Amino acid sequence: MVKLSEEEWAVCRDDAATLLEHLGYSGWHTTRKFRLFCCAAARRVAHLTELNGEELLRVAEADADGVADPADLAKALARVEEYVRPTNNRLRRRRHGRFKAQRWRWNAVYAILLALAPSKQANEWRSSVCIAGLETWPPDEPSVAELSARVDLVRDIFEDPFRPPSQRIDPRRLSGTAVALARGIAADQAFDRLPILADALEESGCDDPAVLGHCRGCSPHVRGCWVIDLVLRLGVALYAEPVAAPDPARGSVSGTCRPSSGPGR
Repeated sequence: MVKLSEEEWAVCRDDAATLLEHLGYSGWHTTRKFRLFCCAAARRVAHLTELNGEELLRVAEADADGVADPADLAKALARVEEYVRPTNNRLRRRRHGRFKAQRWRWNAVYAILLALAPSKQANEWRSSVCIAGLETWPPDEPSVAELSARVDLVRDIFEDPFRPPSQRIDPRRLSGTAVALARGIAADQAFDRLPILADALEESGCDDPAVLGHCRGCSPHVRGCWVIDLVLRLGVALYAEPVAAPDPARGSVSGTCRPSSGPGR
């Protein structure tokens, strides 16, 4: 079990898997948010594959939000599964040494597969931890930038687990303008409007430096941004009752290239 202190959470810069493990074991989570992290992390490496990753991940994100057409999801998943079959995968048809050297490409494909079907790694949380730990960079390229980027995704999607959202934004005091702005940003994925949302939140009485700083900062933002979710009350983890910690006997949650046989959602 991974349980971090507030200081350890704040200083972590290159280990997204540990942050996600803490969130999962603490019960501060929703499956939607873990699924959206899977999509965002997979999108960062989708260009390494021969698949149309952007199209596939749009379907996965829609499914995370409960608005995907089941037929579209089935088609997208079939495309990836067809690619990864040993008889079809180009990497696997090559000599073993070549496949081993190119495993980072295979991991990128596997990340897309988990974003579409987190049950391949037991559930959304385990899939997010797995993707956070996958090596998806060539041996001659540094991994620091990618690992740091994954941490940034965690901090954009998940709110600070050491402070309840009721201490940050009071939904009862939000103006209609703030809610409408957040709804428009979420619909258009127009995160350049976040500074405008910060102004509207201030006018509604929000003076939380973390909320306003997140809106006005230069950090990357993706679908599931915690400030937008707080305003719209979408998948707000800290409003939920903590759940029982997953049973470690069901399998490791560390990053691995092979799916586990754990239970689904």
